Amino acid sequence: MTSEEYRKERGVYCEDIQEGKKSLMVIYTYFYGWKGDHLLELLKKRSADEEVHKMAIKIMQEDGAIEYCKEKARLVMRRAWEDLEPSLVSG
Repeated sequence: MTSEEYRKERGVYCEDIQEGKKSLMVIYTYFYGWKGDHLLELLKKRSADEEVHKMAIKIMQEDGAIEYCKEKARLVMRRAWEDLEPSLVSG
């Protein structure tokens, strides 16, 4: 969502916002943040305007959604390695 490297590779900034996708970050912001309704309004626009994207990102950052999702991703990866490691060691 906020990676300039991704943007350079894909040529698109905030693809999910532009497509109006209800990602985990959006869901988290809607249910636990202060500006979830405003974020949904931005997503409904399906705008290619970078200012709209920046506004959506700011809302998710302020509500802690991006950090929450990063931590969830770390947890999923850690559990996957824990499940996989025994087969690597015994193999």
